[in-house]
Amino acid sequence: MADSGLIFTLTVGNLPAQTFAVVEFTLNEALSTPFSLDATLTSANPDIDFKDVLDNSATLTVYRDGLPEREVTGIVTQFEHSTTGRHRSHYSLTLQPALWRAGLRVNSRIFQHQSITDIIDTLLKENGIRDMVYTFGYEHSEREFCVQYDESDLAFLHRLFADEGIFYYFEFNQGKNGQTIFFADSCLALGNRFSVPYNPTPDTQGIQGSIQQFRWREQVGIQGISLRDRTFKNPPWTAEYHFYEAKSANQRTDLPSYYHYDFPGRYKDERGERMSRYRLEALRRNDLLGHAQSDCFFLWPGLMFTLAHHPKEKFNVPWQVISIHHHGRQPQADETRSGNTGTTLTNHFTFGDRDRSWRPSPYPKPRIDGLQVATVVGPEGEEIFCDKYGRVRVQFAWDQYGQFNDQSSCWIRVSQAWAGKGWGMMAIPRVGQEVLVDFLHGDPDQPIITGRAYHANNLPPNRLPMAKTQMSIRSKTHKGEGFNELRFEDEKDQEEVFIHAQKNLAIQVRNSRDERINYNRTTRIGHDDELVIAHNRKVTVEGQQEHKTTGNYLAQIDGDNALQVKGDVAQKIQGVFSVDA
Repeated sequence: MADSGLIFTLTVGNLPAQTFAVVEFTLNEALSTPFSLDATLTSANPDIDFKDVLDNSATLTVYRDGLPEREVTGIVTQFEHSTTGRHRSHYSLTLQPALWRAGLRVNSRIFQHQSITDIIDTLLKENGIRDMVYTFGYEHSEREFCVQYDESDLAFLHRLFADEGIFYYFEFNQGKNGQTIFFADSCLALGNRFSVPYNPTPDTQGIQGSIQQFRWREQVGIQGISLRDRTFKNPPWTAEYHFYEAKSANQRTDLPSYYHYDFPGRYKDERGERMSRYRLEALRRNDLLGHAQSDCFFLWPGLMFTLAHHPKEKFNVPWQVISIHHHGRQPQADETRSGNTGTTLTNHFTFGDRDRSWRPSPYPKPRIDGLQVATVVGPEGEEIFCDKYGRVRVQFAWDQYGQFNDQSSCWIRVSQAWAGKGWGMMAIPRVGQEVLVDFLHGDPDQPIITGRAYHANNLPPNRLPMAKTQMSIRSKTHKGEGFNELRFEDEKDQEEVFIHAQKNLAIQVRNSRDERINYNRTTRIGHDDELVIAHNRKVTVEGQQEHKTTGNYLAQIDGDNALQVKGDVAQKIQGVFSVDA
């Protein structure tokens, strides 16, 4: 095959370079989308081993006039052997980036106090990807608690990219992996590399590397967005952010503005301001959009080009490529195809304004429907571990990375029966307890503990079902074996209210206390008893009263003492009786 015009070659793994001849290929590329290349091939080898092709690196090279115009390198994700002819066998394969592998692994894990670049680095390196470049122009703050829940690594990353207004694209090179992923958050990161002529009649002028069709479209779009959320750390704050941009909205001024309102916005701080802008730019990304056709294989998403020689001068400016579909045919590589058709390459692509940063659309976030169980955790040797809000940390049953320590989760709020300003109920779940966790709006990033449950290792305080008529509140001594308890017995004719204080019992009544006992009262005091009455005391015994003191008895009266006896008085003194008046 002569080294002139267009030539397509494809090499795979360690197979000889001439193993495959390219008959046809299609290549789809877009911002924030793993590319996909489908190639139809022939080979003189009728029995190529699938393991020599699948999951191996492959490179498609397009030559123009003997020089390589562009390479596309990826991994073979699909391989098919179709028919075998007299001299050649037919194959087809699909080529995708290494990032495609991140879509195969579905996982659930927790990231704490990490930036978006930290999370990207972790996941991509775990998927064998190390060639990344970050070109961020905006701040991307650390995330306190970020959960990947029952989703692939790729879906999780796409979701975070949409939140942060980040897009990515690929560039191909001669490096070890043949490709580099570029992450950006602004159109300013895109370089203007090529000037491409407009040539609507290529057959007559014979100009290669030109744009043959160029269309520009505008539509009515969203003018603004309003996001609102709530944070318990600052309840009065409405956490509402508005972002409006009337420019290029193509909206009549005599009509109410077209805007989106969303709650919850899924932010807890000033990050909502940036998120509102990213969301609006994502909603409006197709409002100003162009479509073109060319034979330029050197165009790809993430690239800016300058149009030249268009009759409308306003179009002869830089544009950014958003998506592109390439189609190449090399029929002479197939012995079953006749005719004199030569090698051709065309593409259709979309492009946007150079000054408008393209944003990915919001990606569906997994929702957790229903409660989950988790175990309260803390530092080694600690039984109660909380912060000033009464929040605790837990180990989720699905978390395979947590170590059942104080780093297993973020601080999680605990629902209480009452919760007022300086009043209410407080029962802090203790380390080792099983708790029931719900999620606000079904959001995995917003857990809240709503209950607790017993299990085989944490049994109820009273033996069941024998004690089924008892209702009790029993605590446990911190780092000890004692307990405090309030218990109610509801068995008929055995009803009882039982109070157990492991050490001290303190009762404070700010006004009156009225105590009525319809039958017996027994009080046993193991040590001292002290009674102080600030005013009067009156005791009425309607029956017999007995008082026995086994030690000394001392009575001191600072005022008068009057004794009235309507019956007899008998005194028996075995020692000395002394009166000092």
